[in-house]
Amino acid sequence: MKNICCIILCGGKSKRMGQLTKNYPKNLLKINNNERIIDFQIKKILEAEVRKIFFPAGYKFKIFNNYIKKNYENKKFVVKNTGVNTKISKRIKKIINLIENNSVIILINGDTIFDL
Repeated sequence: MKNICCIILCGGKSKRMGQLTKNYPKNLLKINNNERIIDFQIKKILEAEVRKIFFPAGYKFKIFNNYIKKNYENKKFVVKNTGVNTKISKRIKKIINLIENNSVIILINGDTIFDL
């Protein structure tokens, strides 16, 4: 079986969200009876037996990084600060060298609600 990993893009400033993202990045906003967007995504990814997740983060990096460390300390998750004003293509380039060769990569946006 091939290595399967997931990249969750979570670095944007979330300007269209206005005051909702003043103190927190968008993927830490609550949905579904107080479940955070990122927790919903991680749950679905883990259900699909993907075990390695990469987070090229930027906006409110410290808050996001601390949240992941606190809530997912025993997981193979990599949070990398790719900068606040970095375009998506550059975010991916900044983490691609961390991914094993010949891996299958699932790429999703940090604000996507889905069932993998």
